[in-house]
Amino acid sequence: MRKIIALLLALGLITACDKTVVQYSDEPRVTVANPVSDVALDEGVMQATVDLSNVFSVSGNNNARVIVSLQSIQSPDLVSGAVADNILTLEPHIGFTGASEVEIRGEWSGYVAYETFIFKVNAIQPDAALNSAVSYFQQGDYRNAENFFRIVISKPNEDLKPEAYMGLGFSQMRNDDAFGAYQTFQEGLTISPDDIDIQAGLSLLEYATRQNYLAAITYAQSVLTAAPDYIFSYDTSLDKNDLLVNIALSQYMLQQWDDCIATIKDLDPAYDMDTGQNEFRTKIFQKLEELLKIYS
Repeated sequence: MRKIIALLLALGLITACDKTVVQYSDEPRVTVANPVSDVALDEGVMQATVDLSNVFSVSGNNNARVIVSLQSIQSPDLVSGAVADNILTLEPHIGFTGASEVEIRGEWSGYVAYETFIFKVNAIQPDAALNSAVSYFQQGDYRNAENFFRIVISKPNEDLKPEAYMGLGFSQMRNDDAFGAYQTFQEGLTISPDDIDIQAGLSLLEYATRQNYLAAITYAQSVLTAAPDYIFSYDTSLDKNDLLVNIALSQYMLQQWDDCIATIKDLDPAYDMDTGQNEFRTKIFQKLEELLKIYS
């Protein structure tokens, strides 16, 4: 029988494709034992996992180990995926919603079977995404906050975008992505030049990561001019005192001694320093270190 099938294939009288396996009635078969249920997520959920360990079986062989892999995703713009240890991980792409067919493949001893299911991402409204982003930020979950701020930016709602850029930048800062945060703040500033939270974030970054001390001073002073009692809208632990410390540090680096002393006095009115004293630079720096411990 095998020889006859092989001859027919060679003569082109029957055909076989990658999804067709010639099996004989007395041989084991790979079958779909447990179909995969469709998966639906709300936009903003970072990933979904599907256990594929019991999807396929081999007839007559309960101990057979079926190798499971991801065959295809109909809409790769919507979602990407990978299989490891029989777990399929699906990661939606920000800015895309809709549905896609996902096909998985089970193989054992040269025999194969396929199973498909639908993966769907339900769209959420921009204001709901922003509320989720702020909530995650205030919980300290900056990775999820980033995700939802990016969703807001991807939506056609211009009124919410300045806040989304600001929130995304601070989320990136707290995820130790200073470069990404700086780029985000700069983009946000182009659409909202007077946003004091964005300017506060840029002041901190200009000093700490770019050593652009003049810019650090300029941004911080702009914030304090607009809001003398500045408090960061998402986290009250960041306020005017942090910006004053940032200004004083920048002035120190620029050797603007008198200005630096004046800024320190804004933080500690009792402080006094004469630049004619011996080692006054060291003493100023020690005071700045003290202030950093208090306010940073």
